[in-house]
Amino acid sequence: MNPRNRDMMPRSNQVITNPSAVVAPATPSHQAQAHQQQQGPASNEVVMPMKRPVTHDGKPVLGQRGNTIKLKLNIQQARINPLKNEDGSTGWPTWYQYEVSIFKKLKKKEETQFTLKPVVKSMSRKVWEQLERRGLWNQQVVGVAYDGRNIAYSSAPLKLKELQNVEVVVDREGNFSITIFNQIELDPSELVKYYANLNADVYQGMVNSCLAALNIIVSHKPALQHPANRTSFYVRDTYRLTQRQGHDAFKLGNGVELWRGFFQTVRATYNDLYINLDTTTGAFVKPGNCVDFIRDFFPRGPIHLGRGSRALILINRILRTCVVELLRPEQNSNKPPRIFKMSAKGGLTFNTPANELFEVEGRMISVEDYLLATYGYRIQNRDLPCIIVKPGLLIPPELINIREGNKYLKKLDSVQQTNATQFQTLMPLERLRAIEAISGYCLQQNTLLRPFSIAVRDQHRQISGRILDPPQIGYYPGANTQGVVNVKSGAWQMMNRGRTRLVSGTQVASYVVIFPDPSRPGSGFADPEKFFRSWRTFVRACGDIGVNFARPSQERPPFIVRSHGLQVGDAVNKAIQQAETAFGRRPTLILHVFHQVNDPDYAHFKIHGVSQGVATQAIQFKKWASKSEKDFQFQVNMALKINAKLGGKNHTLVRGTTGGDAKVGPGWLDRNEAMVFGCDLTHLDGRPSLATLVASTDNNQNSYIESTTAQGLVEPSPGNEGGRARKSEIIENISNMMKDLLAAFEKKSDRLPPSQLIIYRDGASDSEWSAILTREVPMIEQGIEAFKKEAVARHPDIHLWNPKIVFLLVVKRHHIRAFNVEGSPGREVIQNIPAGTVFETGVVDARAFDFYLASHAPLLGTTRPGRYVVLRDDLGLSPDDVQSMTNSLCHVYQRCNRAVSLPAPVYYADLIAAKFRGGMPDIFGDDETVASNSTMGTPDSRRQDLYRVTSYLSSLERGLSVLRTNGSQWWL
Repeated sequence: MNPRNRDMMPRSNQVITNPSAVVAPATPSHQAQAHQQQQGPASNEVVMPMKRPVTHDGKPVLGQRGNTIKLKLNIQQARINPLKNEDGSTGWPTWYQYEVSIFKKLKKKEETQFTLKPVVKSMSRKVWEQLERRGLWNQQVVGVAYDGRNIAYSSAPLKLKELQNVEVVVDREGNFSITIFNQIELDPSELVKYYANLNADVYQGMVNSCLAALNIIVSHKPALQHPANRTSFYVRDTYRLTQRQGHDAFKLGNGVELWRGFFQTVRATYNDLYINLDTTTGAFVKPGNCVDFIRDFFPRGPIHLGRGSRALILINRILRTCVVELLRPEQNSNKPPRIFKMSAKGGLTFNTPANELFEVEGRMISVEDYLLATYGYRIQNRDLPCIIVKPGLLIPPELINIREGNKYLKKLDSVQQTNATQFQTLMPLERLRAIEAISGYCLQQNTLLRPFSIAVRDQHRQISGRILDPPQIGYYPGANTQGVVNVKSGAWQMMNRGRTRLVSGTQVASYVVIFPDPSRPGSGFADPEKFFRSWRTFVRACGDIGVNFARPSQERPPFIVRSHGLQVGDAVNKAIQQAETAFGRRPTLILHVFHQVNDPDYAHFKIHGVSQGVATQAIQFKKWASKSEKDFQFQVNMALKINAKLGGKNHTLVRGTTGGDAKVGPGWLDRNEAMVFGCDLTHLDGRPSLATLVASTDNNQNSYIESTTAQGLVEPSPGNEGGRARKSEIIENISNMMKDLLAAFEKKSDRLPPSQLIIYRDGASDSEWSAILTREVPMIEQGIEAFKKEAVARHPDIHLWNPKIVFLLVVKRHHIRAFNVEGSPGREVIQNIPAGTVFETGVVDARAFDFYLASHAPLLGTTRPGRYVVLRDDLGLSPDDVQSMTNSLCHVYQRCNRAVSLPAPVYYADLIAAKFRGGMPDIFGDDETVASNSTMGTPDSRRQDLYRVTSYLSSLERGLSVLRTNGSQWWL
């Protein structure tokens, strides 16, 4: 098939699955787009997201509010150059796409014929590298790029007859056969037309294919030379690439280290084409001798690898994913090490080489004696057990090297995550310099770009952004209190003790404290006496801002000491009894003192509190001991969490200040009443997903209710016997969740919800835009209709209530970074962008309505702005309306006195999902977060998994009902 044939190409109602390549059909106006989406899709029609609003002469409508700021982005302009023909005319180049198949050739000793086995993904690029060395095409003239799997692209036609069953030898890996076939022409002019002429009729399949080709062309060379995935490559020693120190591998412990990585992708933006470069990190297994790898699990003492020990389990989990080298035990051997992929059933045994026996010529001999007798090799580490590399192959650890580049496939534990932060955190100048340094290697030195007629500018794009004015923050208005506080640099303070009170304080009528047993490992110096000495100061500070603790019958608050071996759930039950004895009523708050950061019992404590319908507050004793008496802001932060968890309201937005520009006046939130939603779909590896929806219950947007459900994996299609179950990217039960939250609003407020619904959807990528609009949004509308049917008896005129929807996607996982540039060229000062910075040019999607907003000031590293995509807008909001509303909602987060990086309801949905995940180990065991092979299970096993998660959520419902009745935002 020739893709240039228009009748064979996909039309504009088909879906682009590549990021930044979604096209909406031309519509006459902003309002018409909303009307078209509200009517729903026609048969077999794909609804595309709305376009950016335009003026009467076709120019995009941009926001105007805020002060201008000069920004530098981590993108570089790319250009596809037309070619000159012999007659002097110009024309666009033609690219070529091919399929690639690679097989490993296997032959047993007694056989003469080879058998072919599909190559593993980790070997495919090594095979291709050897193919390039064969010189089967002129690499000075013809560019060829390979995606590492089964697709290749070339700048000129390849001689396919010479590329059939080409035999390639990879040193120490074996013989391989590679075939390139099925040539298809690609027309890059369609991609140019897509982003340069917004009203042009484009062939979306061709646009998609050309963008995919561009991404492979840019990433091909780095991916051949370094461990890589689809978008990034990783380097253990970056100095030779960047000539910059401080980016080498960072040790995390337990056999894991972080490598610096570099992300790169091509984006079709408004009226241009750009390459996005950024830094990233990846976790890898520590290379080197296995003895050193094992010792990394015991940094402070002797090695203990008893049967069933946690260290033994962790070591084997990692080893089974690795490619290793077996060293030759012969003295003065010139033979290279043998390479093996560890068996899935391999790993450390329970016997040392002296005790590990096997049969040789009818007699039993130990591994230690065999190596000594056969090779004259004396084992140096006699106390370490042998390793099963594959069935029947037992090797001492000192004769095994873990090869460089083994990706660590498990989730980092809490300690590793904490240690990783210092390596992952880069300040703006450091990050930008690292990007600039790697740009030469990735782009300027990329010899593939010229054959494909691609040129890249060596300068980063500079644009103008705007800084939105923050809203003012309101507190309890009274004669002797300060009711309004100004936001500066994304934060505000309650430093006038006794004069700034929370909007709605609470009475802590019954409470109890849990202490760890001093004799328990990890309890450290969490001494109750030290705690009580500062308790009075803390309680007095809470009272000053409106959170009042009841006085117990005794001088001290009621407490229990959690004895060694007492499970978290039992400790919570015991604490409840203690509070009932002290106050004569069930507690509304349980405090748990933890000595260590990221305590493994933290998640269990939280979820057991939910199950009992009691708010919980964790305390790090080190912070308490150093700050609780003197640091008023520490006391405030604690009080904010407690107050919100008990149903109080901490702060609110001052009416008339949410417009984003004090000179212009009120914003959309000031003029309108809306119910704001945040929804998130959280995936667990190989397990059912958790879908969470939260919704505001007042017009101040500072009180929320929640609903969470589980949904199973999508089964492979019938007849696809080898297929894997996959995760659904659609919230399947959002109809019932929407109905329940609308009913909860009605019950709490004794009136119908507002007729304007603002929905922020997290956890979706660009490729899912159409599916969300055609499946998820209609289910939301079904939920609205279901609520109306149930409420008609209470509200006879409910048929007049027809709410309008504004649906926005929130994209967190992207690599666009903006830098605040001050000073003259050559003397520039690179800083983080200020809180409230918004930009909507230079890097936004070619045809969608999106923008970037950094509402917060980062505590560490470089600011990552949020990306917001307006998929549907029934209200016809202007860019200023959407941007100022989103920025304001980032200031109603009740847990701290700071603007956060996401609108509060989205943040809450993330927090709720995290709290529920905390109980997953109780139903799945320790492998809950790493059960990636569960997608290979049976339909029955996956149904059982879904039943277990659903039952787990149901078991919490009674406690959740109590918390909801109390107005608790328990997840804070």
